[in-house]
Amino acid sequence: MLYMHAPEVAEIIRDLTAQGEPHHELSDAGIRIEALFMDNIPMSHGRLVYGRARKVSGQTAWWAQYGSHPARAERFDPATPFGVVEIAHPIWSSLSEHKRIALVDHELCHFRVDWEAEPPALMIRGHDFEEFAQVIRRRGLWNASAVNVANAMAEELAVAIESIESEINPAPSDGET
Repeated sequence: MLYMHAPEVAEIIRDLTAQGEPHHELSDAGIRIEALFMDNIPMSHGRLVYGRARKVSGQTAWWAQYGSHPARAERFDPATPFGVVEIAHPIWSSLSEHKRIALVDHELCHFRVDWEAEPPALMIRGHDFEEFAQVIRRRGLWNASAVNVANAMAEELAVAIESIESEINPAPSDGET
């Protein structure tokens, strides 16, 4: 895999972390999030990977922080962990602006801040919902995760239906009956 800096992704990260919920905690905690493009589309469990969120810590973070100037680390200074959003460039190139923002938003959701730690620590979290569509078809909404995602989908579907209905049956303007 080859990598290159992803300034378009970095700009979306800056915008999303500055806007408030849910990603403002990253900037509030002073956590750095970098952005990279991958030259290929990786596969995981037989699926295309559009992007990944990774925590960089320990020796890798030390090299990122001091690597080109190791003399700056004259004592055992802790390296500051940071996050990296990796995006498959071939996928990115094919996405609309709306979908690009959604992809970056998705990747940022993998990061969370542990406010109990001193200083606040970057953590990685998994998806809220990981289930097979076929299990839901066979067994229904059998766990809390499935119910939460179904509720979110139902809310979004209601908004979409309302939008379609307003296009089909526009509200009468003043003077019309």
